[in-house]
Amino acid sequence: LLLSILNLFLTICVAELRYKIKGMKIGLLSYHRNYNYGWNLQCYALMTVLKSMGHEVTLIDKMKFSNKSLLKRLKSACARILHLNRGKSYEDVQKERGANIAPFFDNHIFPRTCCIKNQKGYRKLPRFDALVVGSDQVWRKKLVNPLADYFFNFIDYPAILISYAASFGVDYAEYSDEEINRCGKLIERFKAVSVRERSGVKLIKDVYKWRCNPIVMPDPTLLLSRHDYEKISGVSMGQTSGLFCYILDMTDDKEKVIDKISTIYSLQPKIISLDEEKAYPSVEEWLQSFRDSDFVFTDSFHGCVFSLIFRKPFIAYGNAKRGIARFVSLLDSFGLRERLIESSSDMERMDMQSIKNINKEHLDAVQGELRKKALDFLSKELI
Repeated sequence: LLLSILNLFLTICVAELRYKIKGMKIGLLSYHRNYNYGWNLQCYALMTVLKSMGHEVTLIDKMKFSNKSLLKRLKSACARILHLNRGKSYEDVQKERGANIAPFFDNHIFPRTCCIKNQKGYRKLPRFDALVVGSDQVWRKKLVNPLADYFFNFIDYPAILISYAASFGVDYAEYSDEEINRCGKLIERFKAVSVRERSGVKLIKDVYKWRCNPIVMPDPTLLLSRHDYEKISGVSMGQTSGLFCYILDMTDDKEKVIDKISTIYSLQPKIISLDEEKAYPSVEEWLQSFRDSDFVFTDSFHGCVFSLIFRKPFIAYGNAKRGIARFVSLLDSFGLRERLIESSSDMERMDMQSIKNINKEHLDAVQGELRKKALDFLSKELI
């Protein structure tokens, strides 16, 4: 009996030593792959940070599962073959427009598991010492499927489970009673829970009433510096190129804002709009646009993030349809809520001379504090 206890003790010690020296085998589960700049870069950033800590990190390459029955899938496939459907599917359009973004995923986000398209795909996964879910809107009901899988419903063996800056995307309840109960039980297995927005803490504790103690962590893109992203985008030649506008959903009112900013500051606008029916620029060109701009206007959460990372003065247009809570949480953490508007008329309250400037030293200090907080969290929980 003593010998057995001694062997068990030595096994545990060896395992702990291996974790400290070589790190853990970590499976990273993120929002399914897509042609979105923010998703690609947050996934890249979190993998990069975890690897730098000595861990062996693999992306669990899970696709969004289809809810269609076999009969509906067969009908859809036949219709496509016979050209009976009108126009192209949403997926085909996104694939065409995202052709320049796709290479970033292939070249920078690896290693990856085999592509998981249904529940059977999980059988091919290797066993991990730890699993991390995050970041971005991995807990947004309307964006992920099955929802419970993003609470590691598919893991049935002992492993460390944590969430890193997981986002619900909104500040109101989207889950059904059944989903609240199911995900609440699953999250009790987590060693640590962190969310990206303060509203996420409130949802967990006050609305869903899950038994865990969530804390707020910064979006993983903030854990890397401007210089880290310049390694991807290329070093700037030192010349700036006017007003960069990164717009997810263009409207007449946003066009008014662009006109006002370009007129007030005498800046020529360069617009990347995801509403345009053409291929999106590459991730590298997207980063260059922030890097080389004088001023940024955006309705994108990650547009705000990279304005901060590249230390550019900016105005953010709250995108209520996509979720405004993340804008508020981000800008409050930097003390920059005054840069958030919800209509062109909100610009009337702004001191445009002050808005034109950005306190780089302040941003340096805040981002440094956020990065330290995140690294302390990951170091503490991944042991």
